Amino acid sequence: MNTTRGHVALAAMSFLMIAAGLAHAQVSPAVADGTPEIDASIARHNWPGALAQLDERVRSHPRDAQARFKRANVLTQLGRDDDAIAAYTALTQTYPELPEPYNNLAALYAKHGKLDEARVALETALRASPGYALAQANLGDIYLRLASESFKRASSLDPRDTHSAQRNQQIAQWVATPAHTGTARGDAAAPVSPAPAAVAASPLPPETPDFPTVIPGTSAAPALAPSPKMKPLLSALLGAALIASAPAHAQSNPGIGKAGAKHPSVLFKTTQGNIRVELYPQKAPRTVENFINYVKSGQYNNTIFHRVIPGFMIQGGGFTPEMQQKPTRAPIPLESRNGLKNTAGAISMARTSAPNSATAQFFINTADNPNLDYPKPDGNGYAVFGKVVEGMDVVKKIEATPTTTRGSYADVPQKTVVIQSATLKSK
Repeated sequence: MNTTRGHVALAAMSFLMIAAGLAHAQVSPAVADGTPEIDASIARHNWPGALAQLDERVRSHPRDAQARFKRANVLTQLGRDDDAIAAYTALTQTYPELPEPYNNLAALYAKHGKLDEARVALETALRASPGYALAQANLGDIYLRLASESFKRASSLDPRDTHSAQRNQQIAQWVATPAHTGTARGDAAAPVSPAPAAVAASPLPPETPDFPTVIPGTSAAPALAPSPKMKPLLSALLGAALIASAPAHAQSNPGIGKAGAKHPSVLFKTTQGNIRVELYPQKAPRTVENFINYVKSGQYNNTIFHRVIPGFMIQGGGFTPEMQQKPTRAPIPLESRNGLKNTAGAISMARTSAPNSATAQFFINTADNPNLDYPKPDGNGYAVFGKVVEGMDVVKKIEATPTTTRGSYADVPQKTVVIQSATLKSK
């Protein structure tokens, strides 16, 4: 199945996901995409059966975006919101040009009161598809809820502030009015049987939680490096798993000294060999400080390169060999406007769709990736903070490792590549 934006029909009907008219989600109906048994289970609302079938489909066809989208929807129907959030997040990273997963991710965030995260997801959906009316309407609902919270806080700070109290009341009346549940057509396939019925979830909690620290077993999705789909789509390669548009030679990184200059460096000892990366605190001070603190604390010891995409990048620093996510500190501000480029060998921080969400995970570019440089691909860019100065052959060896799917994670090396230790070297 071709999984580019022009060939994937991820959505065909909207349904009311959150009580009081907030946040419509996109549902993938039964469509003629080669999975009639799965579609039949979905049409019968046999969610456990559909999930078992979709698990098998994703195992055998890890790049079937339609199947992965259906699986995330089924997880939502089963009430497994944490797993659904992880599944939608993985889809947004593999196929960032598809707006529907961002929309459904926002619906789940809103359901759990994470309005800021919902806002970011919807704004990202609209950057991917500015004409996506459903996401635009949902974003309006989120803005109303955020405004309500702000007026509510203003009233609590000053009980004499009748203006804020009145505004909050008005918003409460607006969002209490059920929204029209319209139909949005997919762009490649028409439904052949009825879509799942509308499902109303519980109302929102009154407050929005702070951005969570990532802890194993929680609903927070791992930070991810961007997908190669962010590169310009070349018509000759539309069916390929990798869209490679980078030149064969590396671009220069302005402001970076030559290898051997007086910069701190970190030595990674891996099961495939050693990699030494040089760091540039003068260009990305907060990022380098954060990275060095993780090195000193032993965060990266016995972690793995858990995501490998040939011709694009290798990513690590967040998971144990058992694919358990390691706890992290709070995220750091994005430092992507530092003039450094995502060229072959450059090391950058991985993040979610939220710009200031990087924690411990990093990725090493294995090709020139200009579409990751600020302000691309989403208006924010990815923060480069160093480069490989020794062991690029090891990086390429890791890049060539065959990959598979483990759970909801794609592009995982079949043979585990372990970072045995990470050691800070003096300037």
